[in-house]
Amino acid sequence: MWPEIARPDAGTVLVTESASAAAWEGAPWPAGLLSFTEFAATDGGTVLTYTQWANGEADRAFLAGLTGAEPVAYEPHPGGISGHFHVSDDDMYTLNYAEWTGEQAPRDAVASSGQGSADWRGVQESPGAKSSQARRYHLLRSLPAPAEEVLDSPTGWVAQHIRSYVDSNGQKGHLYHGMPTLLLTTRGRKSGLLRRTALIYGRDGDRHLLVASNGGSSQHPAWYLNLTAHPDVTVQVGGDTFGARARVATPQEKRELWPVMAKVFPRYDTYQEATERDLPLVILERS
Repeated sequence: MWPEIARPDAGTVLVTESASAAAWEGAPWPAGLLSFTEFAATDGGTVLTYTQWANGEADRAFLAGLTGAEPVAYEPHPGGISGHFHVSDDDMYTLNYAEWTGEQAPRDAVASSGQGSADWRGVQESPGAKSSQARRYHLLRSLPAPAEEVLDSPTGWVAQHIRSYVDSNGQKGHLYHGMPTLLLTTRGRKSGLLRRTALIYGRDGDRHLLVASNGGSSQHPAWYLNLTAHPDVTVQVGGDTFGARARVATPQEKRELWPVMAKVFPRYDTYQEATERDLPLVILERS
C-alpha cells in the first residue's frame, strides 16, 4: 500500500536509505508511527524506507536501529497542498505543478530552502547549468467535460421504472413486484452511446447475476449484445452505483447458477422452454 502523502496527522517524515530491507520481525510498533513503507531501487542497490510520524513523536533511534542508516527528517511545508511533475514529450522541459494555500506560501518555502544563498548560486553558476524561473498563477477558470448523456430504455414502462429508481436513489424501484432489480448501463455496440435499462438480478456472493431472457424471444436483448461488445458497464443497485465487468457464464457456471435466478423469477424456466435460443446467464463483477 502506498503511503498517504498528504495525511493531515503526519507531522514528520523520517527517511533512510540502506543496503537491504529492515529487519522488522519481532520489533514492536512504536508509539507515534503512522506508516512504514519500503521502496526497492530499480537498480537493486538500495532500499528507501519512508515513515510517517505524529507531530513530535518521530523516533530517529528506532528507525536507525531498524535500518542501520541515519534517518533524514522532513516536514511538510506550511501552505503546500500538492506537487506534480510533468515531462514534455520531447524530454526538454519539466513542469513542476504545485498548489499552495496562498501567494506567500511558495515564497516562504523557497526562502527556507536555502535558495539564494552563496552555495545555491554556486550551483546555478556551474558550467552547463541553466537557471529557470518559477511563475505563480491564480485560478482563472476550470471547464469540466460535459457529462455524457445516458439514454434510457425506449420501452415506456421500463423508462418510467428507471426514472423512479434514479430520482429516489433506489428507494423506489429496487423491488419490482417483490423482485430485486438493478439498473444496467451499457455502451451501444453500434452507436457508441450509453444506454440504461432495468433488470431483475440475483446474487452469488459479491457478484450480480442476470439472465438475457428477452421474454423468451428468439433474439438476444440489446443490452446483452452491447455488453458482449463492451464488457465494462455501470450498475446501480439500490443507492449503490459502481463500475463492473460483465461476462457470460460458462456452461458449467450456468448449470450451477441457473437455480439462483429461477428462484428469483421462476418464469425464466418457462422462457427457456419456449425458445431454442440458449438464454445466456451474465455475471457482473465489480471492477
